[in-house]
Amino acid sequence: MKRIIIYFFPIILVGCTAPENPIEYEFSHNDFSKTIGLKGEKIELSDMLNPDDMFLVSDSMIIASNDDPAQRDKVQLFSLQTGHRISSFGAKGHARNELVSCDIIIPFSVSDTFYIDDFTQSRYWVCSVDSLKNGRSPICATSDYSRDVITILPEDTTYIGFNFWYLNDSDYDNGINKAIERYDTGVPNERNRSTEYNYFVANVTGAVMVRNPHNDDVWVAYNHDNLIEIYDKSLELKRRMKGPEKARKQYVTTPVKNKKFVSFGKDMHVGCYYAAIATNSHVYFLYRNINDAPFPIKPQPVEILKIDWNGRLVCNYKLDRYAYCISVDSKEENLYGACVDSESGATELVKFKLK
Repeated sequence: MKRIIIYFFPIILVGCTAPENPIEYEFSHNDFSKTIGLKGEKIELSDMLNPDDMFLVSDSMIIASNDDPAQRDKVQLFSLQTGHRISSFGAKGHARNELVSCDIIIPFSVSDTFYIDDFTQSRYWVCSVDSLKNGRSPICATSDYSRDVITILPEDTTYIGFNFWYLNDSDYDNGINKAIERYDTGVPNERNRSTEYNYFVANVTGAVMVRNPHNDDVWVAYNHDNLIEIYDKSLELKRRMKGPEKARKQYVTTPVKNKKFVSFGKDMHVGCYYAAIATNSHVYFLYRNINDAPFPIKPQPVEILKIDWNGRLVCNYKLDRYAYCISVDSKEENLYGACVDSESGATELVKFKLK
């Protein structure tokens, strides 16, 4: 990092020794004040067919991306109580108001706003839950984003992007000194900078991002590294939290045309932070804890790391099954996960009681 701003304020980590450098410290599973095993309860949604992402919204509804090619709309809203569909939208297609791919982004649990990332077209939509519920068009805004970005966090007139070409490794970082950057909306989505970089790292990089609602800090948790970075609203690095394990990474490169493709060595796949949801008091990270694993990865039970906005390690929840996206209710009493049934392989909505 070329520029680092250090903010001096107390960081309390239960069970941890105070770090020598307040900007960077390590933590482990043992440093969480509590570890709790959670057993899930499947929730039936009678009108749902082949869902992908599933999130609780407004404490009473489930919004899901639809992975069924036979159905017209890609986004569907369901009643949590009845399991029946309330409304849907987002026709499949290549027109300006149509979707080729559909990733739903809900970074804050109590917001009416949700986002759709059509990563195939490098386009995102800003949408309203209330409008969708009432049968109106939920689209508030739409914008193309740079093809040099692999993950987005939308803002009002800008968006924050995780750099497609960045890897947290000095040998393969393509000379890029920071993972995230702020972009103006509507930038051309042609990849203009790819000729500058030697290493194609998209298969071993990436992150999830959430925003602290109290000070606009951006938390960046890496998909393939035991690392959480915290940036202030100007995107200057404030803190790095390394843990709860040490990633045993080994990269190999394969020449393809004028690039070297970076991948993990044989039987060395690493999987860490894959989803996050923010509340007024906490951030919840879905953590996979995969080290030295052969590819393809077999689904295994995951953990949910609960951390407050001061960096305190509140609780390590150990789920009884594999999950790949999460949401929580407004009182933080229940967690909902999109899970995969271990026998049938079907996607299902599962509720976990936190209190």
